[in-house]
Amino acid sequence: MLSLKTNISISDLQKYDFLLAFHNVPKTAGTSINFLMNENLGEKSLNIGIHSAQSRFMKNKQQFVDMNEQELGQIKFVQSHTLSLRDLQWFNNRIVLLMTVIRNPIERDISAFHHFNSEALRVGRAPIENIGQFLSRQKPNIFTHSILKNFSDLQSPDAMSDFEKVTSILERFQYVFTTEEIGSLGLAIEKILGFSQEIPKRRIGIKSHYSEEYRSTIELRNALDMAVYNWVRTKRQRDHMKNVFTAIQTKPMSAHQRDACRTDFYQKLSAGLIENRLGASALLKLISPSIYKDLTVDRELLLANLLRDWDLDLKNANANQMAILTESFRTSWNNLVVYQGALETAPLSKREETANDRINAQAQQISVLRGALEKRGNLLESSREMTSKYKAALEKRGHLLDSSREMTSKYKVALEKRGHLLDSSREMTSKYKVAFEKAGEKVQNLEKQIAELIQNNDVRLNEMKRKSKTSPTAKIASALSWLKNIREKRDGGHP
Repeated sequence: MLSLKTNISISDLQKYDFLLAFHNVPKTAGTSINFLMNENLGEKSLNIGIHSAQSRFMKNKQQFVDMNEQELGQIKFVQSHTLSLRDLQWFNNRIVLLMTVIRNPIERDISAFHHFNSEALRVGRAPIENIGQFLSRQKPNIFTHSILKNFSDLQSPDAMSDFEKVTSILERFQYVFTTEEIGSLGLAIEKILGFSQEIPKRRIGIKSHYSEEYRSTIELRNALDMAVYNWVRTKRQRDHMKNVFTAIQTKPMSAHQRDACRTDFYQKLSAGLIENRLGASALLKLISPSIYKDLTVDRELLLANLLRDWDLDLKNANANQMAILTESFRTSWNNLVVYQGALETAPLSKREETANDRINAQAQQISVLRGALEKRGNLLESSREMTSKYKAALEKRGHLLDSSREMTSKYKVALEKRGHLLDSSREMTSKYKVAFEKAGEKVQNLEKQIAELIQNNDVRLNEMKRKSKTSPTAKIASALSWLKNIREKRDGGHP
């Protein structure tokens, strides 16, 4: 994909058709550098980021993925927030000097917080109340993550830790500046591009006080970025002093790779147009070929992506965003009508269509737009209907919640009453248990007394029997019985 070239002298560098490539991590002076390059290089300076691509589309400028090799060969400076080695392959067989700027992570995240809120208000999103919430949504170590993601092929095979990987990649960069020394970039540019100018400060950040707690939190979250930032400040040789250059040489993409990258680019361009509320204007441009003849984009590819993203955006838009969409569509429609009227008042010699062709084209455009507006109207009606249904459902749910609360209150009273009954039942059960225990003791005592009485009666009966056998009465009874038997035997058995 690339080859590394080192120890290039300044004289040899001027012989090469070199390209200065700026990997612009967000909130690191990119706007200032881009302004400087545009002012001095004009069309030879190219921002290939998606945000810039949206601007180029609205201004009817050609996208870099649609440029031919000769047009790309005229570019001397290229930059992007997501610039990668794959992007540089579009510039066939060019000697590329890599450049980046790193900013103190604390100042960078504070600046990013204010920028996020200003953009959110512009497109109808709710801003974030405090920087703590913003940090919870942000990835830490943005700089090192971006370098590792886009330039991993440049890292040293001996690097083990992320710090070693990032610093080994940055050693392949010709220029690595901190924002504090951004003025030195002017000296470096003068050396290789031949023009000298002070780096302008295009944006003045909002200066607000933030507590040490927030600053400590940001520093802790970005420990790796902070380590790389300190390494650049203290360990790396000052780049603007260098007279020997390190560069990479790109190799061309295959046709399949170019098609895949081009498709990915248009998908990102469509998503960016929708996110920044430019979808309505873009759609009107794309469906008006007789008016916007000079569009250099792939109409079919971009329109397919825009229609898909537009439908998704309508389904997910809140009320504020819907209002912005409506105003955007109305403004774009008015601009189209005005532009169309300007064409109709142009001199006859400059018209490229006959009156009938223009009328037919306009009728077709109006039909398409009417269909789009009707579809949007239907979507709004459906949205209102769904809102009404949701409102009724919420009211019904409110009644159910009230009934549920009332039933809950009744159940609570019933449970409390049942709890009192259970407590009374437990108390009665405890009393009955004590009574039963006492009754059991009495029964045991009675049984013991009865057993003792029976035993005493048996002893007394036995004593009485013994005494009755030896008493005078018993002896007299025994003698009478004996005399009675003697008489019966004498009288022959008669008394």
